[in-house]
Amino acid sequence: MTKRQNRMVFVALLVAGAILAITLLLQALGSNTNYFY
Repeated sequence: MTKRQNRMVFVALLVAGAILAITLLLQALGSNTNYFY
């Protein structure tokens, strides 16, 4: 893979990881998710 492709994959994984972390965090908060509605 080229450096550009490597960077694209890295950024994609980073974004996916961040979304996963936020989702788990919101689920962990449970009742506190009321603030987002």
